[in-house]
Amino acid sequence: MARGVAPGDAGHQCGLRVAAAAWAAAALALLYASLAVGHESHRHRARDSERAGIAAADDAQSRHEFAEARAGLDRLLAADPRDLEARLMSANLFLLAGEFGRAQGEC
Repeated sequence: MARGVAPGDAGHQCGLRVAAAAWAAAALALLYASLAVGHESHRHRARDSERAGIAAADDAQSRHEFAEARAGLDRLLAADPRDLEARLMSANLFLLAGEFGRAQGEC
């Protein structure tokens, strides 16, 4: 306790308010950090799932299982139409099938 400030004094109460505000700010910072880490790990898990879908479509394409590759890419693009890697692979599948107009539409 500061010298000359009694527990009932306004200065003491102000100090308690400052300490309580600092504690609340620290608690909120910890809460926010834990939520951000959880959100970040969710984003990475989703990204890993997308990459697994790309890898599966690539594997199917290399085995000449084009229908399987197309189905996987269609699922990926339905989930995220802006997935450039899936869109490029989709265009490549259309090229392989001789569907040049559809390939161009993917770009």
